[in-house]
Amino acid sequence: MRDLLKEAGIPHINQSAYRRKVSCADAIFATQEAIARYVRGGSRVHMCLYNFQKAFDLVEYPVLFKRLFEVGINGKTWRVLKSWYEGAVGQVRLDGTLSEAFEVNRGVKQGSVLSPTLFLLIMNPLLQELEASGLGLALHMQMTSELWLAVKSPMLGW
Repeated sequence: MRDLLKEAGIPHINQSAYRRKVSCADAIFATQEAIARYVRGGSRVHMCLYNFQKAFDLVEYPVLFKRLFEVGINGKTWRVLKSWYEGAVGQVRLDGTLSEAFEVNRGVKQGSVLSPTLFLLIMNPLLQELEASGLGLALHMQMTSELWLAVKSPMLGW
């Protein structure tokens, strides 16, 4: 599965979450350096930030299954993942009382080692579309001497 995702460009080069040797601090550093470069060049910088805090809970299963199929995850692996998610039920315990069971029809499973990868699978098209639009700021990150730096980007004309 990892090879298929890599072939599909997942995770996107601008995705810093859930990638080995890339941290939030790296993304902040790269953003800060890119902004500083624009400001030094006399440009105004406008930022739009999106809070993905609850995003794991919002992944819709039909979208997830479609994306898995689009990147080449099909057959038995696709059917296993689909059966793992479809028909899931949940209950809530409050003050020792358990609620009635209800159908869970969205959200990647919390605590699963596979969940971050499935989330990236859903988010990748957004980053690809933004990059293809030519709008915004691309922070292509490249490993150099164990230090992540913002490097020359075709989107920025550097």
